[in-house]
Amino acid sequence: SDILKKTRMLNLKSSRFGNFLITKNNSDFVRPVSPDYVDPYGNNAVNFYGSHENYLTTRTWFWIGDGFFPPKRNSFERKFIPFLVSRIILHGSGGFWWTPEKNWQYVLSPRAFLIEELYGKNTTYNRPLLQMKKSYGHAQAGRFHLIYADSNMSDWSTFIKFGTTHLVLRVLEETDVKSFWPQLDNPLWALQDFSSDLSLKHRISIGGKKEFTAIELQKFYLDLVLRLKLSEEEKEIVSYWTSVLQKLEEDPESLSEELDWAIKLSFLRRSMEKNFYSFQDKRVRTFDVLYSDISENGFFNRLKNSGKIKQFFSEEDIKRASFNFINV
Repeated sequence: SDILKKTRMLNLKSSRFGNFLITKNNSDFVRPVSPDYVDPYGNNAVNFYGSHENYLTTRTWFWIGDGFFPPKRNSFERKFIPFLVSRIILHGSGGFWWTPEKNWQYVLSPRAFLIEELYGKNTTYNRPLLQMKKSYGHAQAGRFHLIYADSNMSDWSTFIKFGTTHLVLRVLEETDVKSFWPQLDNPLWALQDFSSDLSLKHRISIGGKKEFTAIELQKFYLDLVLRLKLSEEEKEIVSYWTSVLQKLEEDPESLSEELDWAIKLSFLRRSMEKNFYSFQDKRVRTFDVLYSDISENGFFNRLKNSGKIKQFFSEEDIKRASFNFINV
């Protein structure tokens, strides 16, 4: 609310220059031609953004100095990367990407197409799937930092993004599974392929032998998580994770009140059918930006206020959290 108040004040003070909006979208404006468009001054016309995730986990998985590779790192990458790549079907924000072959297409995650390296330290160029950094905090722990995912408006998308990752990291820390682990032949291609597949039926080669859909990969990790001793909060995560995977397999449209990519796609399809336009129309890319407008005028907030988004927290929960501090 403070941000919105300050925004209104700034709008009043600078009204002679026009209004502006604050959006959590993953690109900074409607792309005029393609993501590679360059303006007359030689500048790329589009900036892209993602969300940052941080997890405190075992230090031996990370670089702790330039050129030093902990012995457990390769094992961690091999086991964790298929989870991250397939996780995109749970928390992708939905959006548009342009290619010469397909022109504009709706994708589960625009951010997926900006990941250029398997691992690295950068955040604004050569963006990595796994960001390896020096340890922070406790001597025996490291800060695991991810930047490959989109920003989300839906609380459900955020909940399942952080919750499932926490549980899979627990599996890797606390168990020593000797059975088969899927290994992607090309993780970055797989990330883009999964993001481009609205049917969720695309299969990726695993070790040149088996093929998995993103849903099947997520089920593999869910089965491992079920071997853990879970808290009540973790059981809620598992319950929702299970429910979402089942719905994605049977009827993704049933998640059009919960997950960002499904909410956005459902609304767009209804609008295109009613108003006779396609994904190539500039209106859908305008909607993509306005969906994430954080004001009450934002399309997501309009849908939420009209009861078309399933509530994660009740208004009472929010008020209680706003006025009470919890010591952790």
